[in-house]
Amino acid sequence: MPQGAEPMRLLGTLGKALAGLLVAALVLGAVEGGARLVGVGPAWQAEPMGWRSPPNQKNHRMQGLQEPHDFRVSTNADGLRTRHPRQKAQGVLRIAVMGDSTIFGWGVDDPDSLPERLDAPLHHRLAQGRRVEVINAGQPGYSSAQLGWLWQEVINGYAPDAVIFVPPNHDLSPALLSDEETVRGARGAAATLRVGLSRHSRIYHLLLKALGGVPRPGEAGGGGAREALVGQRVSTAEREAVLARILADQQARGGLLALALIPFHRDLALPPAPAEDFDSGSDLARVKLHQATAARLGIPLLDVRGCCGPDADALTFEFDRGHLNARGNGAVADALAPAVAEWLQGGLPVGPPPR
Repeated sequence: MPQGAEPMRLLGTLGKALAGLLVAALVLGAVEGGARLVGVGPAWQAEPMGWRSPPNQKNHRMQGLQEPHDFRVSTNADGLRTRHPRQKAQGVLRIAVMGDSTIFGWGVDDPDSLPERLDAPLHHRLAQGRRVEVINAGQPGYSSAQLGWLWQEVINGYAPDAVIFVPPNHDLSPALLSDEETVRGARGAAATLRVGLSRHSRIYHLLLKALGGVPRPGEAGGGGAREALVGQRVSTAEREAVLARILADQQARGGLLALALIPFHRDLALPPAPAEDFDSGSDLARVKLHQATAARLGIPLLDVRGCCGPDADALTFEFDRGHLNARGNGAVADALAPAVAEWLQGGLPVGPPPR
């Protein structure tokens, strides 16, 4: 081989590679531009994090798009479905119950939400001369990340002595960006690329659509390439970070925090059983995640999933098996009250926040 031929061959190969990359970039640019011209949007579109129910409603008529009945909702000045003001009176024992529509009480009137039904049995067990207030800190459609926002903006100002956090099922809803990424952006190079493509690239949208799109909640992930593109609204680590922030605030004022698991239709379809023996109804992988979270944070897990069966159909709406009716909320409240009272009366220690 003549002297200098090898470097020239390498330069030629490099030139062809660069030319190929340039052509690919031009083609991708043309496809991206064409997709924008015909109205293809990005794969991900922003949704507000900081919404909550309108304030100062009085017996407002709520009517779902699909439910064949309506119900009445009242809210205070902070948009919470509670009759209690933000300012706590001296000597009051205040308990905030945080969660999604199951805690808010979707489908039932104000007196029949779970926190409201919890008030009377807790007062009977805990009062001893003290006034007990249960704050309904649930909001329909919320994830744990949104509950973290609600805690910082609103609930922390109520100075609850105890917080009962019911992890929302909305955490598991498929999402291109987690709720935390929506607000705070990506962490890490791979996440930054994924978030950038989700927010801006029409080609990414078309690719995702070709693979089957973002699965609906409850639908199988789709397998293969789509699973690499679609995550959850809130990961386990993000939920634990939310709980750690609430725990730190509670510890600063001597308050308590507990996780709670309440039954859904599949749990209510089984006979009552102790939590440690109740394995058939719930998604065990999810329950074990919450058990591990409680252990890592050093907080109690109040598990009443096995409390109230086997009358699942009588305790949920015929047209909406995902929500408890008035009778169901009453049954769950009666089961949850002893567990809450034992926790508070025992003065269970709250472990240090994770480092």
